[in-house]
Parts: sequence; C-alpha cells; structure tokens
Amino acid sequence: MYYSVCNVQGKKIFEELLDRMEKKAFDDTYLELLAEYQSIYGESDRCDIFFAHYLLSKNLYQTALESALKAESKRPESRMVWELLIACYQALGMGAKVLPYMGYCSWFYDTPIQKFSGTSIQMKEALHVLSLAKGCGDYEPFLQNNVSVNEDSLVTSPGVLAGEHLLPF
Repeated sequence: MYYSVCNVQGKKIFEELLDRMEKKAFDDTYLELLAEYQSIYGESDRCDIFFAHYLLSKNLYQTALESALKAESKRPESRMVWELLIACYQALGMGAKVLPYMGYCSWFYDTPIQKFSGTSIQMKEALHVLSLAKGCGDYEPFLQNNVSVNEDSLVTSPGVLAGEHLLPF
C-alpha cells in the first residue's frame, strides 16, 4: 500500500497506520490516526482497508467484510483487498466466496492456494472457479491454467482444454 504524495501530514499518518496494522496494534490511537487520515483523504479505499483490519482484529467479521467490499468497489484489482476478502469470508465460513480471490492472488502474485475440502461436486466446482480465476475466459479452449488436486495439494498446470464451458456447474 502506498500514500498520496500531496500531503506530508497524510504521509506520516499513513506510515504510522501501516506500521500499527503490521504490528497488529489496533488500539484507540490506531482509531484516532484512522479518523485523522480519513479527514485528509475522505473516501479513500485505504481508509476502508485500515478499518477492515481493525474490525477483523475485534472479530467483527461481517462489518469487516462490508468495509473490505467497499474498498473493493473503489479498487477492484488490489492484493491487499483480495487478502482482506479472503480473511473475512474464511472467518464467516463462506469458503466458496474465497476461491476467486485465492485464484487472483495466485495468478498475479504467485501466492500459494490454501487447501480446502468438500464433497467431490464441491471440489469440482471449486477447481473450475480457481481455474477461471487463474486464466481467462469460461470456455475451455481459451483456458490458460488448470487447477487440479495432486495428492494433498492443489497444483496449477498450463494447458488448453477442449470441449465445453466450465460455468455454470
């Protein structure tokens, strides 16, 4: 995450918030800094990101999810937002919602995909979603990456599949 270079005070507050967030120092000072940061930058996605991290630390998962979704609406292609959404959806037990974001993080940032479980139908659907998130298009001839299970881990292999649409399941 980075700050807007237009404001020296905003830069100091941003760096302090980022440091406190990384140290998980979510206290009254963190909230005061966040309020001050928001007074400078208004409706910045970073305000939503900082607030979502605070809410996650307080186990307020649904509200944290709302804040993370608000950040996503402002910045849809953001690793930090995707990781927040993964954490929120996992905390809320909404595993299927996690899959596209895990795929995006894996595709763009080479982040390992976490292991998940389910019925064979759920696994097939999950692998299709991950394959789509790591490639492009929903028609198999255009699929660039295929996600599959190898022993107890998920693997991505390049390849072109032929024949049918992956969605709907």
